[in-house]
Amino acid sequence: MAIDAEYLTITQSEQALQTLDESVYKDLFSHVGVALWIEDASLLKEEINTIRNRGVYNFRTYLTRNPAELIRFLSLIRVVDVNQKAVNLQKATSKQCLNKGIRSYFTNESFNQVREEILHYIDGGNCFEYESQKQTQSGEIITSSIKTVIPDECKETWSLWYVTETDVTENKNMQIVLNQHQHTFEEFASFRNKLLSAVSHDLRNQFGNLIGFSDILVERFSDLDDSKKLYYARLIHQITVQTHELLNNLMNWAKMKDNHLTFSYSHFSFSRLLQECERQTGYLLKLKNITVQVSNDEDVQVTADYNILSFVLRNILGNAIKFSSVNSVIDIIISKAHGKVIFSVKDYGSGMSEEEVASIYNQNISNRIVTNEPESAAKGAGLGLILCRDFIKRHDGSIKVQSQQGIGTTFTVFIPEEPQK
Repeated sequence: MAIDAEYLTITQSEQALQTLDESVYKDLFSHVGVALWIEDASLLKEEINTIRNRGVYNFRTYLTRNPAELIRFLSLIRVVDVNQKAVNLQKATSKQCLNKGIRSYFTNESFNQVREEILHYIDGGNCFEYESQKQTQSGEIITSSIKTVIPDECKETWSLWYVTETDVTENKNMQIVLNQHQHTFEEFASFRNKLLSAVSHDLRNQFGNLIGFSDILVERFSDLDDSKKLYYARLIHQITVQTHELLNNLMNWAKMKDNHLTFSYSHFSFSRLLQECERQTGYLLKLKNITVQVSNDEDVQVTADYNILSFVLRNILGNAIKFSSVNSVIDIIISKAHGKVIFSVKDYGSGMSEEEVASIYNQNISNRIVTNEPESAAKGAGLGLILCRDFIKRHDGSIKVQSQQGIGTTFTVFIPEEPQK
């Protein structure tokens, strides 16, 4: 009788322990920190064996030739259970909503990973990890990190698969943003290095020219007539002004990039601005005997930063002069439309290639800027035009460039009549 009682006690203890283990298991299954799916893929394993018995051993080739088979294979995987975390992650209303299986929610782009998962297990693997995009029941696209495991005791039958899923959408989005910032930084660093190289090249050329012309004046001053002395003096003055403009451009660009450049708005006549710019570039116009033709139907008024807009117009006009032929014409057209002031500067000079036009819209230094052509040094490393683009953008405006090599170039600037609130 004592033996029977002892046996009963042991049996009851084992049953209690089993009940406790099952209770702990269910608690862990329900409250584990990741979405958990329990699957039965035994029917898929049987189908794989059947196909093998037909003489198919290379399943990668088989699935490539029969892509619809992958969908059929997935339909043979049965969902045994899912935890509440999986229900929440899929934004489903109940476990029953997930009986089609986790892979039924994948986007088409993710099926390559699913294909590799199945092939991995066909080849004898028992653990596979991948990331996949899936669509929740609410229609939201998320990125999940998925790991599937086949326990050793089920390796022959595939009767038990554990699938864990973690939403990594926020991490992926953050990584995308970080990559974008890194790309922007690298792009800016590359632009800065090219810019400094081009500016250094230009300064070296400019100072070389200054030294050369001043040497002529110093060494041959008594032999030169007054007209030649004036000629060299004007060249030295021109180069000095251009070098000063280049350094100003570089300083303004640095201020722009550091957000230290402040704008001071005032209301003024565009005609007055144009007259001042023509006066400032008058010597260059006279040197090449270029005529400026202005088409201005009315006295257009604008509210903007006078100095900044003067800089933009002077740079564009100066650029037109540099690449215009001697005895040519530059057309300037001023108008208003749809609350914007529009002015165009058209030259009939050498024109630009598509790459050079693109360099104005993008943060690039075109090959033309760093050549050894004498005119290149006068361009100020192309920085002036890039600054014009950025300054006009800060005025909530835009610049349009049309150019054809051997025909000429037209710069058209659009700015609001009044600053945007």
